[in-house]
Amino acid sequence: ADLQAMLVHAVEDEVIPSNPATRLGKYLPEKRHDADAGMMPFTAAELACYLEAMAEHYPQYYPHFLCLARTGMRQGEALGLRWEDFQFGRSPDDPYRFIHVQRTYDPVHNRMNTPKNGKTRRVDMAQDLKQVLLEWQARCFDVAVLAGQTTTFPVVFATSSGRPWAPARVFYVHKRVCALAGLRATRIHDLRHSYATILLYELKADLNAYLAGLGPSAKVRSLADVIAFNEREKAHEELEIQPLSEA
Repeated sequence: ADLQAMLVHAVEDEVIPSNPATRLGKYLPEKRHDADAGMMPFTAAELACYLEAMAEHYPQYYPHFLCLARTGMRQGEALGLRWEDFQFGRSPDDPYRFIHVQRTYDPVHNRMNTPKNGKTRRVDMAQDLKQVLLEWQARCFDVAVLAGQTTTFPVVFATSSGRPWAPARVFYVHKRVCALAGLRATRIHDLRHSYATILLYELKADLNAYLAGLGPSAKVRSLADVIAFNEREKAHEELEIQPLSEA
């Protein structure tokens, strides 16, 4: 682990072009990897504590981890982001905000690939994430100007040479923050599960409580009612737009 960390720093400082330790796996027996095995997602309170510690101790990594926590993206997808993938909206109140996930970073071969399922997708951009990313963009531009450049690197989370950050270094920061925040050490991939779990269970409970308090005249009283209502409306709309058959 110490050797791996040393090599990661050497790559970031451009002492060596690539990390030779990342290719050792081809000499070892192949192991099947299940990214969903042993999931340990954070609760909403734990995630808030984690992000607070990240902002305090590793502010330069905060935009990256906030992006993971607020979108449910995979780490490779976040490391593969380019500035052109962001739609910030035309005004502060414009709800048309999203991130276009088009690629994932492969650190072993130092190249960009298509996302895991082979398809691109859009994910919503929360207001707080938008603000943090805009501040990060301004900081990257300032760094570029001081380095004598006229523009930032295309990659959002890039080293001084324009390469995506080394995943091993990012994981080291993640583990350090878990320890500093007094949280159990999880995988970075568990931030993806944290996003889904918080939306599915914790926010669902709050939404159901809110809907239940709307009174007996409300058309929807739970999340299940909202889904059923939307499905009925969708069916009605599809019937209305069906083309007329020729007589």
